[in-house]
Amino acid sequence: AFLLAAIAAQAPSDVVHPILRHLGTMRHPHGYAALSVLAHLLPSELQAIARRQMRKLRMAGVSIDESLVFRCLWSPVSAGGQSMVWFIRQQPQATTAQLLIAVLHNKAGVLHVEANPEVPLDELPYPAPAGHEHHLRVHGATAELYLAELTPAQGLDMLAQALHPQAEIDLPWPEELVVYGHWLWALPQYEAAAPAWPALPAAAATVTADDVEELLTHHACKAWTWTLPWDEATWQKLGPEDALQRGSAAHQAAQRLLVQDDVATSLQQRLQQQALWLTLVNQQKLAAIALACAEAVRQGDIDHPFVVHFAWRSLLTAAADRAARTALRLIK
Repeated sequence: AFLLAAIAAQAPSDVVHPILRHLGTMRHPHGYAALSVLAHLLPSELQAIARRQMRKLRMAGVSIDESLVFRCLWSPVSAGGQSMVWFIRQQPQATTAQLLIAVLHNKAGVLHVEANPEVPLDELPYPAPAGHEHHLRVHGATAELYLAELTPAQGLDMLAQALHPQAEIDLPWPEELVVYGHWLWALPQYEAAAPAWPALPAAAATVTADDVEELLTHHACKAWTWTLPWDEATWQKLGPEDALQRGSAAHQAAQRLLVQDDVATSLQQRLQQQALWLTLVNQQKLAAIALACAEAVRQGDIDHPFVVHFAWRSLLTAAADRAARTALRLIK
């Protein structure tokens, strides 16, 4: 059933129709689960057919084990717009769980999906109420991973928002999502549940340099930096000898870059998403600062403390990367 679903997710409509009809004759929970995936991934006219086949199976007595609930975890958003959503499904009395990790992007949709059908429970964050922040040490990683506990409805809402732009630009779906994620949409109680996101705080009325420092040193944002798309000629033009001085031509150029239309729009969206993550884990003060910074970027306030600080941080990172590339060329 799931192999057929994977084919249908990538096939033209004339191939999908007979697959949907065939799945509708499979009086087995796997047939229903495969249809539930396609009812979310296919174009709208084909989704309607998949849902009709699901109703037929329910009327025929196909039952879904609704005790097999799942959990969701969400990582902070990177400056590049990426975040991870973990879906964890544990069988009763089992010592392992199924894990599906979707890497999402605020513009490109679902970038990548990793699946592991048997992860030992002691390697996963323990169950906790929605909004709890987990600190997870991943084997081989140099830093902890931070994950906020979501409700299943919130996790599915995030996935749906990521899938929408992917459908708009007609990108192929990750096969792992179809083959291993069939249980995400099979439980009707999550289909009907509203995501119930917490209300965001009001944006901070004023933001100081200390406020920006507090936001960007928090573990959710401490790795944030913006890639400066400068070639060697641009570096030379900006004056590399004083590039690492606050207020230098390079620093001011980085500030101007951050408030350009396309960059400002992306940065504003990512700050707003980060504000939601911070609100979830009860960091309302930092969320209010992030929202004020997002508004400053939207307005093109080149002298706002966030723009000044974030441009400086991005410049230092870019200069370090440039020095490393120069060193490698010399070594070769």
